[in-house]
Amino acid sequence: MCVALQGVSSLAAKPNREDAGSVTKRTLCMALAALVLLMPFGKYGQGKGKEGKVSGAHGATGTIAFALSESDCPPRGMMRPCYSRSNIRLINSDGSGSQPLTRINVFQVGSGDPAWSPDGTHIAFSSNCAGQDVPPEALYSEVVAASNVWIMKADGTEARQLTEFVEPLGGRGPVWSPNGRKLAFMSNALLNGGEAKPKGNGSNVWVMNEDGTGASPLTRITRDVYGTGAVRTGAIAWSPDGRKFAFVSTRVLDGSNAPNKNEIENVWVMNADGSNLMPLTKLTAANTYVSEPVVWSPDSRKLAFSWHRALDSSDAVEPVSPSNIWVANADGSGLKPLTRITDKFASASEPDWSPDGLRLIFVSKGNVWVMNADGSGAKPLTNLPARSTPGSPVWSPDGTKIAFVYNDFVESTDKHQRTASNIWVVDADGSGAAPVTHWQSGQIIGRLAWRP
Repeated sequence: MCVALQGVSSLAAKPNREDAGSVTKRTLCMALAALVLLMPFGKYGQGKGKEGKVSGAHGATGTIAFALSESDCPPRGMMRPCYSRSNIRLINSDGSGSQPLTRINVFQVGSGDPAWSPDGTHIAFSSNCAGQDVPPEALYSEVVAASNVWIMKADGTEARQLTEFVEPLGGRGPVWSPNGRKLAFMSNALLNGGEAKPKGNGSNVWVMNEDGTGASPLTRITRDVYGTGAVRTGAIAWSPDGRKFAFVSTRVLDGSNAPNKNEIENVWVMNADGSNLMPLTKLTAANTYVSEPVVWSPDSRKLAFSWHRALDSSDAVEPVSPSNIWVANADGSGLKPLTRITDKFASASEPDWSPDGLRLIFVSKGNVWVMNADGSGAKPLTNLPARSTPGSPVWSPDGTKIAFVYNDFVESTDKHQRTASNIWVVDADGSGAAPVTHWQSGQIIGRLAWRP
């Protein structure tokens, strides 16, 4: 079973050790990938909009990359897990130009985490290859193979693998440097790039050149990735000026190679070379976590994130555990909440700065909201049905539109009510909210990515 990608080319040279068995396995994997490319894509992924190249150099109305997952779930009562596969896709913000960039046609294999290069010519992403047939009764954990960082052109051609990790969480969540010369990613590989122990290595921030060379860890956690002390997947953010990283970690606040007592998540920052590591937040109360994403302001001076900390800024969790949008300066000063939700199980989450840095969008109370950068003037941009919640709101590069994911209930073929997620776009003033995809099944996973 392999990742089937359009235009797969030879793999870039890597620093990791390889034995004859791994070479044989990779050769088999690529051969199977070529065969899968010949298989019909089927009806999966067909929605509103004509399949084909996205119109215009960067899309006539703006282009969005995303990962769509298809699941094969058993009828109710059958004792087996759901199997899924996922692919990177493109669509214009008016619903035209829908096309797949990867064509994985086997379950338990997927591509995700699409990230545009700053010049909009390439997409970095994560993908895995199981390298074996999957028996129907197999458990998910038995068939997941190594995740690695890949890169392809904006039209899906010339896809190539940049890392060759063998751990399930080998390389994921790639992020481009602002100058497009490097990629940062998360990995639980051993710090020398070798194969991890059976229980895994600590999860760390890595960086490499955009061609896959020079991969090295910037943080050096070695604690078990399945325990505490791990950096969360996908929380890494590169500052727009290229000087710093922000990420979430449960490591102890003195920065040593140890977990904190209660697996509490805090936001950490460090220089782009890994130096000057420091916690931006310093909460020690139990049952506290930071929700993804952590986002930099366009001027690299501030960070915004969703947090469960008490609104009085004491070292405690807010009663009944609502989450709010918080902001802090890059040096940790000026920490304050921008929203003040106190309702049980309520939240304000998934912030994103406007391109001019004057506003923030976020999700709350079943809608997408906008507020000024100081927290004033908060108002909903959407008026969606209460049956589901939107997610992943992101500004278009020109600040005129906002795309988000909306999960709605649909009637499945086996008469069970399930959810399907679709992309919606709304104008920055709240007008014109409408879906641009019309999937009847499948889930959009991860965040949406507008082409620069």
